Amino acid sequence: MIKNIVLGWYRKIFNKNNELAEKRLAICDSCPHKVNLTKKESICSLCGCVLSAKVRVEDEICHDNR
Repeated sequence: MIKNIVLGWYRKIFNKNNELAEKRLAICDSCPHKVNLTKKESICSLCGCVLSAKVRVEDEICHDNR
């Protein structure tokens, strides 16, 4: 889990895995568990993850099976 958190933030900071992130964020946009913190940042209310980092890691899953 820690490895995926670090990997997600690395990819977010250095703008990696954008294609994967865009597809996954599109799914998150329609989810009732998405909580917008700012215009550019949101978290998942189920797991507490920052979505812009989580969606960049292939091994991460949605706790709501989306």
